[in-house]
This record gives sequence, C-alpha cells and structure tokens, in this order.
Amino acid sequence: MANEKGNVKLLSYWFSPYCKRVELALNAKGIAFEYQEEDVSNKSELLLKLNPVLKKVPVLIHNGKPFCESLIILEYIDETWTNSPKLLPQDPPTRAKFRFWAHFINGQLLDGIFPVFTSTGKEQEKAYAAFYANVKLLEDGISTDFFGTGKRQEIKQEDLNLVDVVLWSVLGGFEVYESMGFKILDSEEYPLTHSWVTKLNNLPMVKKTAVDSAKIVSEIKFYQNMASQQAPPPSS
Repeated sequence: MANEKGNVKLLSYWFSPYCKRVELALNAKGIAFEYQEEDVSNKSELLLKLNPVLKKVPVLIHNGKPFCESLIILEYIDETWTNSPKLLPQDPPTRAKFRFWAHFINGQLLDGIFPVFTSTGKEQEKAYAAFYANVKLLEDGISTDFFGTGKRQEIKQEDLNLVDVVLWSVLGGFEVYESMGFKILDSEEYPLTHSWVTKLNNLPMVKKTAVDSAKIVSEIKFYQNMASQQAPPPSS
C-alpha cells in the first residue's frame, strides 16, 4: 500500500466496532497507516491530548491533525482519498439517504445489540425485542433503498459504501454471536440483511480486517461476567 497524502496513524481498540469500521475503510482504499492499540482502561496521554472532549477511540491522525468520531472520520477519509471505493455518492439525495442509514445502524442497531449479550431472563427478552424491531426496520428499508428490483445484486470491494462499512462493523460477527447461542440474524426472518452481511464477510479485505472469532467470544464473556457482578440481587 502507498500513501501519497502524508502520514496516517490510527488510535484504536480491537474490539470496538467504531474503530473496526475506520480500519476497514483505510484498508479498502489502500491507505498505509500506523496502528496504535489503546488500553481503554488506561488511556494513553496521546489519546487524551488529541480527543480531550470525548477521550475515546477511534482517533485518526493525518499529518499531525486529529479527527474523532467514526462517522466523521469515514467521511473525512472519503473526501481526502478520492480513489475507490467511494463511500458516499456524489448525488446529494442519495448521499443523504446513505447518511441516514449509517446513523440508524450506528445508533439504534448498535446500541441495541450489546444489551442482548449482557442481560438474562426477561431483560434479555426485552433486549431481543427492541433489537429485532430495529433489524426489521433495516430489512424493510434496504429492500427499497439498496436491494430492490434491479439494484445491487452483488457486492464488490471497489463498490463498498458508507452503509456497508458501518453495517459490517455492527453485524459482521453475527455467526460468532450465534455460535455462543445468540440468535442475531435469522436468514428466514431477515433474508436481505443476512445476505448483505454474509456477502460483506466474504470479501477478502473484510476478512483481513475482521477479528479472530476466539478473541470475540472471550471478550463478550468478559463483559457478561462484569454485567453479572454488577447486577442487583434477585428479590425474594
């Protein structure tokens, strides 16, 4: 990979979907970058200096200038490195539509998946119901906006867009989650979303960016254990 626009560094955390989407965009565009893994329990002085407001990863540093918040970083990458894949289309209405779905997935869908992993009993049932409601909204929306009649039956790396990158960062690990007993993306209930994510997972660049399954399982179990320890005792 070559980088003709200067030095790029990414402050990141391997388990963060916000970070992985930025990493995928950099890899897909062929942008050489230095990777710095952050300990989120003991944040580096560099991270605190460059993101003093939120104190969170990811932080993209380009020629010494920091950029924060993953969706903003993705747009910055797309505007600065104009080679394919183009994450956002030039047409303003379509670009607005892509931004809408990226924000929906980043918000409602991502916010809803973590409680499924860390709750039990009735609380988990509620978490599943809320999560599935949002997946259904996505399924209905993409049938019109992305995979309707005559639209995009195939996904290629050179055609990756903003919604692809964000969706993969949230649901790309669904097969790992299901191996742990979490039913996240039923192929019969949500065929378009299931097919979409599966096609993304099969792309070589996505496979290169993805995290090892065993590490994901271990990390989810860690958060489950933390959640169980913080849970109040059951009432008598």
